[in-house]
Amino acid sequence: MKFIVGNYYRTHGGMKARCLATDRNTGGCPLLFLTEGGDVFALNKHGIVPTSGARYINDIVGEWIEPPLVIEVGKHYRTRDGRRVTCLTIGRPAHSYPVVIMDSYGVLSSLTETGHVNMTSNTNSSDLVAKWTGTEVIIPWDDLPPHIIAWAMDKNGMQYYYTQVPLRLKDRWDNPDASDLSPYAGRTCYPPQEPEHEIKYEGDWKDCLQVRPL
Repeated sequence: MKFIVGNYYRTHGGMKARCLATDRNTGGCPLLFLTEGGDVFALNKHGIVPTSGARYINDIVGEWIEPPLVIEVGKHYRTRDGRRVTCLTIGRPAHSYPVVIMDSYGVLSSLTETGHVNMTSNTNSSDLVAKWTGTEVIIPWDDLPPHIIAWAMDKNGMQYYYTQVPLRLKDRWDNPDASDLSPYAGRTCYPPQEPEHEIKYEGDWKDCLQVRPL
């Protein structure tokens, strides 16, 4: 097995370990690894603990292969550059890029079925790398009229349903024809009518936008 600095490997104990060095000149253990838990250990050139007998949990048994990311409509994901995006659709027929995502500024992007910008092995800052682990929001879309397609909460805590996907401005969400210099221009939205109809949300207002799945 070839060891490359920066690459991840699986230990006999199932841990994910990153290779830190391959050329250490210390006690016959040129390889140095770091686990996600912060443990550092050294191995010989074969990737095993230099002793006879049974395998050790730190012995390297192969390259680390991430499980495929399951992409679902209406769920939120983290891009390679750390942005929160929402999956709007995953099933455009006969399309090389069937996944459509939208970021918090309303920008749409098309991705492959695996959540990548490129079909090649080249990485891109907009690739999906994980599910978003922030606050999730449950919107009762089935109980709302079809012209309501988005929900968002402003910095001051006020909530609104929108007939257009709003943009994030300095301290609020607003329709695409608005700006910080022209507040609430053409804003077509509906606040929840009763307190019990308000959506529970405790996260950052900048990440709160919810869009009706297509």
